[in-house]
Amino acid sequence: MAWLLLGMAVVAEAGGTVLLKQSRGMTRVGPALGMLACYGLTLALLAPAVERLPISVVYAVWAGLGVVSVALIGVCFFKESLPAAGWAGVALILAGVVVLNLSAPKGH
Repeated sequence: MAWLLLGMAVVAEAGGTVLLKQSRGMTRVGPALGMLACYGLTLALLAPAVERLPISVVYAVWAGLGVVSVALIGVCFFKESLPAAGWAGVALILAGVVVLNLSAPKGH
């Protein structure tokens, strides 16, 4: 259940970041309120996850997958470019999340 909550937190955080972009510098009320709601939901979902899983793992998964998700959303939906070094960075973030998860204490 903690992993499901963590996955939902990643989705909510990515959604909040997309809405932040859509708010055009917080000048559009609807997207700005949606962003605040998504970020609030993110924290509400993370709270029980950190109670059940190591905080280092929770933070690495949340932050790492959030960065990767938003980078991919930027490329796919906002036509942003990502140079080769950027793709390498995305791969390194994913590798870091995997390594941290593999090295985490068992039993959580």
